[in-house]
Amino acid sequence: MPCGHTARQGYQAAGAARDQDVTAVVAYNDLVALGALAALEESKLRIPDDMSVIGCADISLDDPPGSRRLTTVSLARHELGRQAAQKPETLMAGGADTEPQYTPMELRVRHTSAPPAR
Repeated sequence: MPCGHTARQGYQAAGAARDQDVTAVVAYNDLVALGALAALEESKLRIPDDMSVIGCADISLDDPPGSRRLTTVSLARHELGRQAAQKPETLMAGGADTEPQYTPMELRVRHTSAPPAR
C-alpha cells in the first residue's frame, strides 16, 4: 500500500494494513516500520503474535533496556555505495546500463516477526 518514507507516514499507513487480512507489514525502510509498529501496538495488536513488522536498512538506533528490536533487512552499505558511485562513471565513459546490479542482503530476525498464527 502507498506510504511515504518517514515514521509519521508509517504510523498513518498502519491503519490500512491493520484493516486488511494480512499477517505482516514489510516496510520500505526501518523508520516506516517503526511508525507502523507504534500505531499497530496502540491499536492493541500484539506484535509479533498478531502481526509481524519488518523494516529495511538496519538503521542504528539506541536500544533502551527492555525495548524490542526491529526485524529488518540489512544491506551491504559499502557495496551499495560503491555501485552507486561507479554507475555514473561507467555511463559517462559510454558504458551501457544493461546489466542488473545485485547487493548482498541479510534478513536479521529480531523481536518483531514470527511465523503467521494461522
